[in-house]
Amino acid sequence: MIFRLAAPFGLVLGLARFRRALLLAGLAWACSMPSHAATLATRLQGPGPIICAHRGWLSPAETENDLQTFKHTEAAGRFMLEMDLAVTRDGGIVLMHDPTVDRTTDGHGPVSSLTTARIARLHLRPRSGPAGRDSPPTLDAVLRWAGATPDALLMLDIKKTPPADVMKHVREAGMTSRVLLLTFDRDTAARAFASDPDVLVSVLVTKDADLDSYRGMAGAVRRFAAYIPAGASPALFTRAHRLGAVVITDLLDRADALAPGADPSVLAGRDADIVVSNDPRATLSALR
Repeated sequence: MIFRLAAPFGLVLGLARFRRALLLAGLAWACSMPSHAATLATRLQGPGPIICAHRGWLSPAETENDLQTFKHTEAAGRFMLEMDLAVTRDGGIVLMHDPTVDRTTDGHGPVSSLTTARIARLHLRPRSGPAGRDSPPTLDAVLRWAGATPDALLMLDIKKTPPADVMKHVREAGMTSRVLLLTFDRDTAARAFASDPDVLVSVLVTKDADLDSYRGMAGAVRRFAAYIPAGASPALFTRAHRLGAVVITDLLDRADALAPGADPSVLAGRDADIVVSNDPRATLSALR
């Protein structure tokens, strides 16, 4: 005689519901994660240069260093986003180009004298017109959005922000492979290289000696980015590539943005991997 021990119907039903809830939770988590997040390295392997939006905007008429502007710009064409970092009185990292908040917000005073909470109560404003509703975002807020946006790539102009502090936030957000640290002096560059072994660091290169110096600083194996002014000799661009550098240039001065009808020969012989522009759509169209 065989005896079967049957579980109570209520228990079976409860287990079925529990398993279904776990399945749905797993699906929801999977759907919330970027399924094809593009790293900076993979984007650099694509055709043509990456176009980077200066201060994150599509045009200087928009609000700079603004999370809502970033969302609008990134959705318009998978543009890389350049932004500026500053440190608050209590050690927070916010987005702000100037040492003070006066030009771009309805507030006053140096960023370094204001707390993160105080800056969060300010409102950003464009070059002309009244302030809007958006507050200067924190670096963490931008990284959270970018981490959930598969194609978002960030160029962080760290200015006087300690690179080690910046990279602590970047690593916590899982964004190391989609971030570039922008530096413009030797001391900041050295600290940026030391802040993380994997992050791509950009250094200002205006002559051959700069390339040799930073190649030595980065080491024989590590790749770095050479930010070369568009007016520099084409030979400097060529040598930077031969040394294995990612080459960045910008169109922020002469022939800015390569507006419709402009002659793209301003970059003739100057092969760049990333081009920074105040009008990324116009630049993308011209370079195509």
